[in-house]
Amino acid sequence: MFTVSHDGTIDTVVMWDILTVVISSKQDITGERELPGGHYSIHEDDNGTQEKTIHEYDGNEDGSPQIVTGILDAGKEYWLVEDLSPTGYAYSEAVKFTVDRDGNTTYVVMQDKETHIDFRKENTSGELLGRAVLQVIDYNGVVIEEFETLENEIYTMKGKLIADATYTLREKTAPFGYSKAADIIFTVSLTIGGNGCISFGGLSNTGDKRTITYVVIGLASLSFFGFVALVKKWRKEKDEPDET
Repeated sequence: MFTVSHDGTIDTVVMWDILTVVISSKQDITGERELPGGHYSIHEDDNGTQEKTIHEYDGNEDGSPQIVTGILDAGKEYWLVEDLSPTGYAYSEAVKFTVDRDGNTTYVVMQDKETHIDFRKENTSGELLGRAVLQVIDYNGVVIEEFETLENEIYTMKGKLIADATYTLREKTAPFGYSKAADIIFTVSLTIGGNGCISFGGLSNTGDKRTITYVVIGLASLSFFGFVALVKKWRKEKDEPDET
């Protein structure tokens, strides 16, 4: 707003443009913790779809929010895309946002869930077996986790495995009266929507459709998402362990 002088004086009107400022915050699903690392990109929006990449960056190692200044246009819509999630977290869906037109800072929040894998050590009757030593090994052959199963308990790994990475589940030591099973290869889901559940009666599975559960009978190996079931065969036909 400006006023023209009444006495014919030349008036000068100055218009200042303010750089757009967008602050991107990457948080865990609770919103209580900023997550370090990861890689992200900002794309133009074209009628609800992601188009040209405008800017990309690595997440700050100290977990502090990323500040994007003078790169995005005021009033335009963009997409924030997670190209690489922080270690131990699943990928988030892309977030659409609009840059403020009036010079105010635009805040964008993206949240991730921890990767969550449940390991079951079972016999063919569906009973959870204890005293088996299992290893989770990455593609470089490094043992990420080694644990001993407990009778009637599921072993859970949260926030340790990388989304979309492939691992090997190996039985280092079998329970007394059992032979060791073959390795099982599995891939952690990109997005964790829930845990699978196995029912051995009808070999049915339940849970989020994005988390696929496979039942492994015998000594087979396969790739799957989100939930690992290692099923052991008894050495005798009547599901009785050897006496020796």
